[in-house]
Amino acid sequence: MYDTFRRPTVLLSALSGDSLNSSLVAIVCVDPDMLKAWAMNNKDVKQLCTNPRAKAAVLKDMDIVGKEAQLRGFEFAKANTLVLEPFTRENDLLTPTYKIKRPQARAYFAKEIADMYAELSESNSSPIKIS
Repeated sequence: MYDTFRRPTVLLSALSGDSLNSSLVAIVCVDPDMLKAWAMNNKDVKQLCTNPRAKAAVLKDMDIVGKEAQLRGFEFAKANTLVLEPFTRENDLLTPTYKIKRPQARAYFAKEIADMYAELSESNSSPIKIS
């Protein structure tokens, strides 16, 4: 597997942040064909969405794009959840002008957002290993 994707895999992403957490998390709608190509066609796409290496590769690509756009450190997502279901007007996640409906997206993905913040909290509270 590659460390990063060779072509764009993110179809759309929604960042979430709140005043109780010091970092942003992202819900990322991925291109299933690109995800399969990245994994060399050896896995189920739904399974790939939960694969830590796939999530890390998407996050790394998002970081590269963010650096190219000269984002500041606090503007980068620290965790992501990969989803296959596109954001559409039919599932009430997009406006008629194709902008993300943030309150609806936040409610729709509430469990995923909470899980990402819980993971970040656990990783930040783990003891630091000194070698």
